Amino acid sequence: KDVVVYTNINLHCGDGKEKLTHKKALIKYPNNFCSEFITPAEPNTSIRHLQIGSRSWLIMYKSYDDWRSNVGDGEIKIIYENTSGYHKVKYPLYAIDFILAADEKMYAIDFNIAPGIRGTGIEKILKGSEVVNLIKNAFYK
Repeated sequence: KDVVVYTNINLHCGDGKEKLTHKKALIKYPNNFCSEFITPAEPNTSIRHLQIGSRSWLIMYKSYDDWRSNVGDGEIKIIYENTSGYHKVKYPLYAIDFILAADEKMYAIDFNIAPGIRGTGIEKILKGSEVVNLIKNAFYK
């Protein structure tokens, strides 16, 4: 069984993670945190829920050359946009990454309250000032 070892818990965007067999992880990183590697139904693919104030998007990430969906050569595609709606998560800006697993269950694998927006396509939809206003307005709601 493979695991994802967190070699540096302070890094983001796929950095600071290594996929190894459980046995190799115990030998190489005996004191590091790790989690089970969930095999995606679609290889090297994840879905991100990105919330900016009252607007949200579902974004598909796919890597052509790495097990991490957001690393290497690949594609990022916006698959859904909700222009007016808050969720139960009480942060003005956050992202939750999901994997649709081979068992057809959806797993939340990461929660981030400071997600990067650059390169997602959102920067073509919103200006920086609009992002700031959406976040500020969320504090007043």
